[in-house]
Amino acid sequence: MNIELLKEVKTPEETASIVYEILKAKGIEVVLTGGSCMEIYTHSNYSSYDLDFIANPSIKTEQVKNAMIEAGFEKTKDRYFKHPDNDYYVEFPTGPVSLGNEEPKEHSELKTHVGTLKLLTPTNCVKDRLCAYLYHNGEECFSQAIAVAHKNEIDKENLSKWAFKECLEMQETVNELLRNLEYLDKTVTNELIKSYLKSKEEKHKVDISIESDFLLLTDDLIDDYVIHELLGVELGEDAIYYEKMEQLYKER
Repeated sequence: MNIELLKEVKTPEETASIVYEILKAKGIEVVLTGGSCMEIYTHSNYSSYDLDFIANPSIKTEQVKNAMIEAGFEKTKDRYFKHPDNDYYVEFPTGPVSLGNEEPKEHSELKTHVGTLKLLTPTNCVKDRLCAYLYHNGEECFSQAIAVAHKNEIDKENLSKWAFKECLEMQETVNELLRNLEYLDKTVTNELIKSYLKSKEEKHKVDISIESDFLLLTDDLIDDYVIHELLGVELGEDAIYYEKMEQLYKER
């Protein structure tokens, strides 16, 4: 693997591929997980400059550290490795790969122009985001899970069976995710958008017929993938988002 390529690559999948190939050459088996998987599967709808690799439990931490330092990465004061020629931070959380109570046995393989990469499947990436949402209070991760599920083919039956084995709250969360996905399969109209907003009233404790409550919900959904897709607004284009939501209220 030509380490010089780290100067040229810009995307998470390219950087991750180089790291994967570096470690593979040393006999170190790793899998990409976490927010970086989500970023790859959503085509950068969300940005994360962390690459989370989990090594096979048989691999010692010192092996990983030596391989990374030999490749020119520097160990930061915290838990990351950073190469001076690349923007991404690489982390190696303790394994094994786990999605709640499940340890997945199958992973996806992605080929890039700089190498290959082993990562969570789209379905397992959704599970990972839902675990982050439910078990680690990552509020933004629910919207990320929807984005991955919408932009990729996932196994909904497998997802539901997994949630059943996890807990009642996860079952409810997966059911909510599947209901939200249904809005993205329909022809977009103002009535459909209002129906989606109406479905959020109970959770956000608002009444969208009241202007102040509508504005509160508008703020709450600033990072919501579904409403942005329905409005045709890219995440991060806040001015356009607020303008369209205001217009929607006026047309109620």
